[in-house]
Parts: sequence; structure tokens; C-alpha cells
Amino acid sequence: MESKIRSAFVWSFIQRFGTQLVEVSVSIMLARILLPEEFGLIGMIMIVIVVAQSLTDAGMTSSLIRKKEADNLDYSTVFYLNIAVGFVVYGLIYLIAPLVSEFYEEPLLTDLLRVFSLTIIINAFTGVQSTIYRKNLDFKFLFRIGITTSIVSGAVGLYMALHNFGVWSLVCMHIVKSLMGCILYWKLSPWKPSYLFSVARLKEHFSFGINLTVSSLLNRVFDNIYYVTIGKYFSATQLGFYTRANTFKQIPINNLLSAVNGAAYPVLSSVQDDSIRLKSVYKRIMKQIIFLIAPTMIGAIVLAKALFVTLFTEKWLEAVPYFQVLCLAGILYPVHSYNLNILKVKGRSDLFLKLEVVKKIILLFSVILAIPFGIMALLYSQLFLSVVLLGVNAFYSKRFVNYGLSEQVLDILPSILLALIMGVVVYLLDRNFFSHFSNYASIIFGGFTGLLVYFSLSFIFKFESLFEIINLFKSRTRKFDSRN
Repeated sequence: MESKIRSAFVWSFIQRFGTQLVEVSVSIMLARILLPEEFGLIGMIMIVIVVAQSLTDAGMTSSLIRKKEADNLDYSTVFYLNIAVGFVVYGLIYLIAPLVSEFYEEPLLTDLLRVFSLTIIINAFTGVQSTIYRKNLDFKFLFRIGITTSIVSGAVGLYMALHNFGVWSLVCMHIVKSLMGCILYWKLSPWKPSYLFSVARLKEHFSFGINLTVSSLLNRVFDNIYYVTIGKYFSATQLGFYTRANTFKQIPINNLLSAVNGAAYPVLSSVQDDSIRLKSVYKRIMKQIIFLIAPTMIGAIVLAKALFVTLFTEKWLEAVPYFQVLCLAGILYPVHSYNLNILKVKGRSDLFLKLEVVKKIILLFSVILAIPFGIMALLYSQLFLSVVLLGVNAFYSKRFVNYGLSEQVLDILPSILLALIMGVVVYLLDRNFFSHFSNYASIIFGGFTGLLVYFSLSFIFKFESLFEIINLFKSRTRKFDSRN
């Protein structure tokens, strides 16, 4: 079991980083070709897309993963429900699309939203197949699917952008990715839906999934409330800057978190009845991911200007201060995520929902108060909430696995402090030496110095997370060598 878990984590990382390497490369090239306002238009409709995705899934895939002995009846029932909901949700989006355009006063959004939303129906046909592979920790297969769809869709997006299709390049890229994924899953996956449907199984998964669905809806709506607010009260160009800053910030966070979560949730679910072991696994995972996230975010803050000019050109410079504040807030994002994962693993989706309601009320008030003071005030409110809501999310972790806020802070604080020390060193060297040469020098020498300082100090002070990560990849390397 231990070797399977290790393999799952390694392939989960490979899956995320492999596909993201392609997607990030494509995103950078698209940002150099397209205008900020074109990314802003996509940002305006994303809240509708993410809400639709939550409704279509309805928390059912999480329920399938959590159920230890899910069978074909479970899978087929959830499959048919996802398809039905997908078509209904798309129909609703088609009808409300003109209202979205009217809200933002952007006529083009009607057609953009109606076409982009086709991904909702397409993805509904593959939700169960991908869930089965995740449940079985087969991330090697998921990597093959992900890398193929990313390459093909990226090529389509770039071709269209170079031929002046503008914002439609982004829309078609997403549709092609979903369509390619659907084709590959149906061709390669051994599981196919049977002509089976159980109302009893539907109720079982629904009872677990409904609270997660409402929580997910709240989460996704309020995660995108900044897109809505900026799009409504400011301009498509400013929203484009925010979209690029937030997307770029999310690259390391989403990759690390998704890679770990992809394997972590099934693993945590497998030990859900052993609270002591659950705490041990959960604690180790969280310390490791903060150990990696903290220096990445701090390094990105210090080198932000050089990164944006080099990767996206100077037309994106206005996004730099947005990016820096968002990175600072993003350091604690994994801690929030894992605290909520405990409730999912323990099957307490009701408490998960209650926490989300409390947090979203606080978030709404912070946004309303910040709007009159501009976009930067909105961003600083995110940073404020990231700190304040840590205690709210940690409340039930203390209750269920005896891992409260104070212990969590003590676990993650050393990595954050070490990352800050690294950031100061890189900042001083960059300001006095590297930046006098070029942006490339800042990125290369600043990045190398940051890595050297951070990992050297980690080794000197014997950080457990460093040695656990080294041992993880050593064991994987030995396993690879023994096969060859």
C-alpha cells in the first residue's frame, strides 16, 4: 500500500506538471499575441462556467471516491445523472447569456458564453471515467490523457490567435481540450456505462454530494466575485490584468495542490476511520506543500516585474502589483484547502457547508467595503481574508483529528520564515546586482540564488519536509532503476 501511495503522488505530480508545462507555455504565447481586454472578456463569463461545472458534478464524483466499495451500479447511476444535469444546465446558460451581456454591457458575451458552455455537456460524459482512475490512483493514465489534450488544444488556440481570431482562440482552445479528452476516455477506458440506474444509490450519493455542491457553488461564486466586481465596476482591460495576475499566481498553487490533492483525497479517505493516522498523513502533506509553496510565492513576488516583462511583454506591466499581493495571499491557500478536506474525508459535508456560508458572508462584506477604494483595495482584502479565515477553517480540524490552528501555525511557520529570509536575500542581490544587467539575469540568477539559499538553510536546519521529499524521489528512482 505504501509503494502504491508513493507512486500515486509521483505520477500525480507528473500529471499536473507535465500538462501544465504545456498549458503554461501556450498561455504565455497567447498573452504575447492577444490583448488584455480579450482575456478580460473570458474573465467576465468564468463565474457562469464554474457554477455550471459545480452543478453538473453535484459532488457525486467525491462521493464515488469516498465510497470504499463503489460498483458498476454506482458508476452508471452517477454517469446518467451527470449527463442529464449537463444538458439542463447548458439550456439554462443558453437562455441567460443575453442577461450576462446586458449586465457587463458587452454584447459579444452572449455568443462567447453559449459556445464556451458546450464544454459543460462534453465534460459530463467523462466525469465518471476520470473519477475511476483517480480512485484507483492511476495517475499515469491521467497524465497521458492530460498531456495529449493540452498539446492538441494548445496548438489549435495558437493557430487561431496567429490568424486574428482574437478572444475566440481562447474559447475554441477549451472546447477542443474537452472534446479530445472525451474521445480519449471513451476509446481507452475499459469502463463503459451499463443500462443500470438506482434511485437508492442516487439518494446515497446525493445526500453526501448536495452539501458539497452547495459549498462548491458558494466557493466558486465567491472565488470569482472579484472577476464580476472588476468587470462590472472597472473595465475589461483592468479585468484582463487581474485575470493574468491571478492565473499566473495560481500556476504553482494549483499544480502543487491539485497534484497532491489528486492522490491525497483517495489516500486520506482510505484511513478515514483512523483519526491518529489521518492526522499524521494530513500533517505531513500540509507541511510538505507549504515547504514548496512558500518559497515559490515569495520568489515570484520579488522577481515579478522581470517575469512579466520577459514572459508577457511590457503591455502587462500594470498586472505586476496585482500579482504580488495575490501571491502573498496565496501562501496560505493550501492550508485552507486541507482543513476543508478533513471534513470531506470524515463525511461531514454538512459542516463543510456551514463553514463556507460563514466565510462567504465575511467575504461579501469585505468586497462591498473595498469597492469604493479601487482594485488594489479588493486585492488587499483577499490578503486580509486569507489570514483571518485560517482560524475558521481550522476549527473542525481540531475537533476531528486534534490538529488545531496553533499547531498548524507552528508547523508551517518555519517554512514561511525561511522563505521570507530567502526573499530578502534575493531582493537585495537583484536590486544591487542582477537587475543592472537584464530581466533575464534577474530571473536566472535570482531564481538560482533563491533555490540555493532556501534549500541550503533547509538542510542546515534539518527541515523534515526536505528529507521526506528527497526520500520520496529516491525511492521512485530506485524503483525505476530496478525495472531497467
